[in-house]
Amino acid sequence: RITKWLENGGMPPHPTLFIRKEIFEKYGLYRRDMKIASDYDMILRLFYKYKITSYYLPVTTYCMTIGGASNKSLKNIYIKSSEDYRAMKMHSLPFPVKTLLMKNLSKISQFIKKRNSS
Repeated sequence: RITKWLENGGMPPHPTLFIRKEIFEKYGLYRRDMKIASDYDMILRLFYKYKITSYYLPVTTYCMTIGGASNKSLKNIYIKSSEDYRAMKMHSLPFPVKTLLMKNLSKISQFIKKRNSS
């Protein structure tokens, strides 16, 4: 289920992921060679490549704001997209161009909401 969602550009809200130390020890830490998309790479590695089990807790633990480092500028969007694509290829997503397009298109509503709230 999460595999298809990730293939369609899904991205869980990573600040709310609680990952056991043993998972990091077994599958590795965040990549240090990615400036923006190390969280996305980690999510693909854990949930797509290694298919670790996850549980949904219906509790609000964090309120995210719209935007962030990945969408701060066109340069950052380019860097994020390049790193996202590299992670998709690294973890063997079947259609990385389609996934990247869908992932980026899913963020358009954030820009509309941000613009309307300014």
